[in-house]
Amino acid sequence: MACQLAPYPADADDFKSATGAQVTLFVDSDSGTVRIIAATSNGAPVALNADGSVTFTTVAGLNIFDLAFVGADPSEVFRIKENCGDGTSQQLLTWRLEPTPIEPGGPARQIRIHAA
Repeated sequence: MACQLAPYPADADDFKSATGAQVTLFVDSDSGTVRIIAATSNGAPVALNADGSVTFTTVAGLNIFDLAFVGADPSEVFRIKENCGDGTSQQLLTWRLEPTPIEPGGPARQIRIHAA
């Protein structure tokens, strides 16, 4: 399985994929304490996998995917990654649980995926 997401040229914070792509996202942190606690895809709840990742299938058009996080240190920067299979992944974004005056953050992050 190869990575399903690629940068979306029109917006640096968005991604693109094929319609019907199965995407698995997870978080990676140096402390190991940050985890996904809830997720929605286009407003519908998505169950977490046993390993704490979340898997969804893209539909044609704009997919709005929301992730909620928890961690021990709100200032820790962590990575949101896509599981690309065969033990490989790609980093999509960095985030923190608490914003700073110069960096965004928060307990949730929206990811937009344009599927065609």
